[in-house]
Amino acid sequence: LEGIAKRHMDADGELSKEQAIAKALEENPDLYDRYMSEGV
Repeated sequence: LEGIAKRHMDADGELSKEQAIAKALEENPDLYDRYMSEGV
């Protein structure tokens, strides 16, 4: 997830880390449960 978020941040310099993570989770809803359960 961090890698996906980093790609979003690289592609859009305006994104904060939180916004990039939110965007990554929107695109990859299957990661969401894992992110929430593991706090990855």
